[in-house]
Amino acid sequence: MGKNRKYDGKFKQEVIEWMLEHKYGAKIAAKEFGAADKKVVLSWMRIYREEGLSALCEERRGENGTSNSR
Repeated sequence: MGKNRKYDGKFKQEVIEWMLEHKYGAKIAAKEFGAADKKVVLSWMRIYREEGLSALCEERRGENGTSNSR
């Protein structure tokens, strides 16, 4: 899916909570929610596990997944 889509924190949180509640993987979640692909969803899960839900709201484009704090 060649487009770079932007997903808001609430959407990311909804996807992650759905995955955890239903015990589904990233591939199924990406398809269910129309997210770009499983790699995007896996990165959200990594951020959630390492930094918590609030970190999903941070803009990270062009930062290679690092925090935006400067």
